[in-house]
Amino acid sequence: MAFISVKTTAPMTAEVETLLKKQIGQAMSLIGQSEASLMLILEGNQSLYLRGENQQMLLQGVVDD
Repeated sequence: MAFISVKTTAPMTAEVETLLKKQIGQAMSLIGQSEASLMLILEGNQSLYLRGENQQMLLQGVVDD
């Protein structure tokens, strides 16, 4: 089972979450898996720091298979 965590400083509406879930699910076919084998966490409005500085617009993704 693949686990993907996406964090961003931007707000994430329900519509955006649904779109990202759908697109990431479709991308799973590129590695021979399906959305059925995907665990996904989407988090918006997060405080993310890079080199000790708070980033205004930043996206972080973590993939673990």
